[in-house]
Amino acid sequence: MALDELIAVVAKLRDPESGCPWDLKQTHASLAPYALEEAHELADAIEHGDNNALMDELGDLLLQVVLHAQIAKERGAFDLGQVIETISAKMQRRHPHVFNPEGPARSWEEIKAEERAARGETNGGLSAQLQRKVRGQPAMAAAMLISKKAAAAGFEWPDLDGVWAKVEEELDELKEAVASGNRAHAQEELGDVFFTLINLARW
Repeated sequence: MALDELIAVVAKLRDPESGCPWDLKQTHASLAPYALEEAHELADAIEHGDNNALMDELGDLLLQVVLHAQIAKERGAFDLGQVIETISAKMQRRHPHVFNPEGPARSWEEIKAEERAARGETNGGLSAQLQRKVRGQPAMAAAMLISKKAAAAGFEWPDLDGVWAKVEEELDELKEAVASGNRAHAQEELGDVFFTLINLARW
């Protein structure tokens, strides 16, 4: 099967005796930026409707997955088979209406909460949940996600006029902070302006 061939190729690249020097020196940490880069290139191919580029970028992203799994296998943590088994089980568990339609109806969030409890993780409230979701994301994408989650939880303006009023309020506070000469305060207020503009963009 084609996936087996890719696994063998990556294993050869990581072979201590005959592998590629560049691939051999890679770690999970050193590869992380490449995974982000490939994900962005995949999104670009989707946006432009380019099937050839889409196929190519899916391959590049799959390579990152196989590389990480190979590195994990070498240190005795897990292998690609376990990655696939884990995600397959998760998708079945989180879609009981598809794989167990006779069972009780449960929402995606309820099932995720049960999974966290089984791992001994506390819910931690909205703030803790958002922190888990935005780790590693670009700042603007993280801010948009926080904005959406907060709105879904009820932290929302009644209309667009309220958002505009908040933008103006935050701009006034930024001006005051800059005028005060307090750099740390100005930086904080600038962050508030950016976040309010993200909310405006969401609206």
